[in-house]
Amino acid sequence: MKLFLTKNRRTLKALSLLTAVLLMAPLGRAEEELPPLPKGPLMLTSVTPEQLNPDYWIKRIPNAETPIKTPAELSEFNEEIEDAIQERKNVFKLDASRRGAEVSEALESTYNTVSNRLLFGVDDQRIPKEFFEQKVKPVMAWETVPSRVKLKWGVAVRPASVRAVPTDVKMLEELGDIEFDQLQFTQIKTWTPVGILHTSPDGQWYYLQAPYSRGWVHAKDIALFPSRGEMKEYVKSTDYFVVTGESVRIYSDPELTASVGRASMGTVLPRAKLTPRTVWMPFRKSDGAVSLEKAYLDPQADVSAKFPAFSQANIIRQAFKLLGARYGWGGQYNGRDCSGFTHDVFLSLGAEIPRDSKYQSII
Repeated sequence: MKLFLTKNRRTLKALSLLTAVLLMAPLGRAEEELPPLPKGPLMLTSVTPEQLNPDYWIKRIPNAETPIKTPAELSEFNEEIEDAIQERKNVFKLDASRRGAEVSEALESTYNTVSNRLLFGVDDQRIPKEFFEQKVKPVMAWETVPSRVKLKWGVAVRPASVRAVPTDVKMLEELGDIEFDQLQFTQIKTWTPVGILHTSPDGQWYYLQAPYSRGWVHAKDIALFPSRGEMKEYVKSTDYFVVTGESVRIYSDPELTASVGRASMGTVLPRAKLTPRTVWMPFRKSDGAVSLEKAYLDPQADVSAKFPAFSQANIIRQAFKLLGARYGWGGQYNGRDCSGFTHDVFLSLGAEIPRDSKYQSII
């Protein structure tokens, strides 16, 4: 195992160097609704214009176009990751039910950990204990978890934040440090499969297990399938598009006039066999059930009908597509942090590496 995983470290190390160059480069497209990044010193003053082109780096690597792994080897690599990384959960292999005490104890433990921390709001005031007792604890309601939990199955209908506790209130470790919300675990992509362990009394939040994270997600961001098997038919479809650009817009009409969302790099969209760029999109009905509707991609959208070759050259090309993309701790502001950057690059080539740097370092 260790030898098998170590073969990929040189690629991860090379990408980490490129990350520094890309994150220090001038910003490109930015969404108008996002707050500006804090200004900081430009540290990489020796970067030249040529170094902001992927070919500059690719030409310096012998046999850069040669695949590091074949599709079969990549599939085996992903299975090795699943076995090695405790954080990695295959939703399709989860037990369909589990002891309620296991869920309630995890909820109570998380609550105690978070509520006892010294955290500040965006107003620079300490988050009071009363906030947790009055606004968070009743929503978590771990005492309502039944003795036996039967999981429900769903997918994200849009990029969705996974939170430590069910609140959108930003909680900061340091005054004014708005870029680092301590409650933000990650952001899951559209079509991410999840197993739902608990629902808040008001039905507004789900406590769920996603492939690399467990936490709270707004119920409005999740659509429920009648069964895990029916969900798998779409999530694991062999006919798909993978988003290979920084992100792509998805439209409800073939004329591309009405956008229904944006899918980020690495998102896999099951294909609807109508036109070359038609996909299935999940929507949540009023009762929470999934509604599958046809949606459309721009003919020029940066997507691929299969994963590009897992080569050093393609890793670099994918990394440079994120040049100027917005930073976002744990996917905050629909952005990427350092490990999210690496995760999306590798995911777009079919390598399901961990989401967090702690676990990325293992492989």
